[in-house]
Amino acid sequence: VAELIGCRPRIRDHIFDPKIAYRLLCGSNMAATYRLRGPHAQPELAKRMMLHLPVAHSLKEVASLGVLYVLSRIGLLKEPERRSDGSDGHDARMREMVHLERTE
Repeated sequence: VAELIGCRPRIRDHIFDPKIAYRLLCGSNMAATYRLRGPHAQPELAKRMMLHLPVAHSLKEVASLGVLYVLSRIGLLKEPERRSDGSDGHDARMREMVHLERTE
């Protein structure tokens, strides 16, 4: 519907305003984002509102996920191989840790 009205927010419009672009990508889908452009737009008010509300993911989390994604795509990061019993060894390591804690 926002596309039909002409108020759909576009990240490319805010490429040189990283705080707003980040909020569009990682923030909540709030009404203020639809006031950035289109009929009855109030971009300054919308930006102020967006900057005062919390974001779901921190910039550090987003950057970390981006790095992990790139590393996996170029083959430098691979998923751990499964054992023949279908586990990844995590269960055995946890049993060893619990056993060590009990003996100390």
